[in-house]
Amino acid sequence: MESKKRKAVQEMNPIDSMATYLAKCIRKNNEHAGSEIALKYALSLTINTSLAIIFSLLISVFTNRFDETLIGICVFLLIRYVSGGVHLSSSLACCITSIFIFTTIANVPSEYTEIFVYLNAISFIILLFTAPNNIKDVSRVPQKFYPLLKIITLLIIFSNFFIKSTVFTAAFIIQAVLTTRYSYKIINYFERRQPH
Repeated sequence: MESKKRKAVQEMNPIDSMATYLAKCIRKNNEHAGSEIALKYALSLTINTSLAIIFSLLISVFTNRFDETLIGICVFLLIRYVSGGVHLSSSLACCITSIFIFTTIANVPSEYTEIFVYLNAISFIILLFTAPNNIKDVSRVPQKFYPLLKIITLLIIFSNFFIKSTVFTAAFIIQAVLTTRYSYKIINYFERRQPH
């Protein structure tokens, strides 16, 4: 009974359903393609990210923050790629959360006040200890290059002390929090409460 409920919940996720359908089509038409599981994961990630970007940009048209949203998306995805962080098990939840994050980043005040200097510094300190984080299963970067990823992460954040962008700072502090153990505890808590 439990497995049937879990399967029903998964089938309600349109992103995973679409990824599964496309993966089966690819496997059917190309026997040399990767495994269906690997294809589904890659397609789910691609669809998830694409939808989050598209919907965030659509929202920005109505909020008149298109430039800030586009910059925020690029900066957040860049810093997340090199520093890692917590991942949601549901692609739909991940998509919705990403839209919320992108929209939040784009709508911070534009004036670079003292609080943003502190937030930038806090981001630097957190990622100094946590980056790169949880990227082994989601990145093809060899582990021997992880120290380089940390350096790149810190250089990106350090550059904002000169660029002084509030959008950059918002992206950095959110990403920094997502690499802490507290974010993992919160995500695990809510995911355990989901029906299985």
